[in-house]
Amino acid sequence: MSGVLSSEKSRFINPSITTAAEWPAPEFSNGSNENWYYIAMSFGDAVIQDPGDSRNCSTRLPNATRTSQQWKFVGSADAFTIISRDGNVAVATDYMTMSADAQQASVFSLHRSTHPDFTDCWEVEAVGKSGDRTRLNSSNGFGTGRTIGFYTPGDAGNALCFISAATVAASATVPERESEFAVTGMASYTPANRHTLWYTSPATATDSNNPWMEYALPIGNGQFGAMI
Repeated sequence: MSGVLSSEKSRFINPSITTAAEWPAPEFSNGSNENWYYIAMSFGDAVIQDPGDSRNCSTRLPNATRTSQQWKFVGSADAFTIISRDGNVAVATDYMTMSADAQQASVFSLHRSTHPDFTDCWEVEAVGKSGDRTRLNSSNGFGTGRTIGFYTPGDAGNALCFISAATVAASATVPERESEFAVTGMASYTPANRHTLWYTSPATATDSNNPWMEYALPIGNGQFGAMI
């Protein structure tokens, strides 16, 4: 996050920081007492965002103006529900899925990360979820555009920190998207070659849950490859 989150998240780069006080647990909300937080991943300067009812959560660039990136935790460390400021609740399916129906809310618990580089961070467990993949995890890598799923305890991709929304909003003006210039499509353009791949809108302008899977194009020679 430009501003506050970037400076705070820079501590993840330094593995010598292992003091539990570095990333305190969030204050839980109960009744009229509401405390809102960004859920920041251990890598990639990305936070979890609520994409709306019946959709899977993914990571996005932090934005202090987006209520969909702010969360409260109702209950206690041993049993709480996760609710976005947009009013949807988190449901533990194969992914962190959002629901507008409060009755569908899953129960979660909070644990210190056991990964040696992130013992000052936290893991969130879906209580009662079958199998050993019970901890929230940034699937398929780090950074933005990663679907939030579940994985086994102690994985680096489970490590989270909670940053007060009040602190961020008071300290930084956060751009909606990292971009040096505006990008727009050309709907009227027709490629001369019929085999040309042409898109009228950039992938960064979409609201996809997983741009890497839905919009990236594979290249390679059979031995190594990449997604563009």
